[in-house]
Amino acid sequence: MLRSVIVAIVTRCTRHAWTVIVIASLLALASGVYAAKHFGINTDINTLISQDLPWRQRELAFEKAFPQHLRSILIVVDAPTPELTTEATSALVKRLQANDELFESVAQPGGGDFFRKNGLLFLPRDETEKIAGQLTQAEPLISQLATDPSLRGLIEVLQMGLTGVELEKTTLDAMVRPLTMTADTSTQ
Repeated sequence: MLRSVIVAIVTRCTRHAWTVIVIASLLALASGVYAAKHFGINTDINTLISQDLPWRQRELAFEKAFPQHLRSILIVVDAPTPELTTEATSALVKRLQANDELFESVAQPGGGDFFRKNGLLFLPRDETEKIAGQLTQAEPLISQLATDPSLRGLIEVLQMGLTGVELEKTTLDAMVRPLTMTADTSTQ
């Protein structure tokens, strides 16, 4: 039964080949037009989740309040020392700010004038307490440098440090870094 139906269809199609080709072409064209108008792929992942959900509404409100988090480029600058990193970052920020055609705004997170002035406020509490303790211990040395910021004042501070080693208030190992930094600076 099935065989005779298939043979009949093939026979009619071969007798009226041009009619079948025209009808098939018109059907393919109509299907293509219908698919182009009615089928589409939305690649925006933000539309996959309903915007009526409470957490999604909060997310949309956050994005509206802080649009700088969208379409941002983050650049990480790495250098052998923190000073070189800061210098390279500042130079990069200046060059990017000069190109206002490509960049709406350029910001230096954790840097700039505000963080230079208020940077200690953003350290974890333990690190802030550690730095405050170190500054308290170094107060005599800092006040000496503040009153005499010349080479003579620096030499006196180093002498005070070595006197502290003699009186066993500090160790010679603790003096390695300041002495090395002084030697490196004076040889340049």
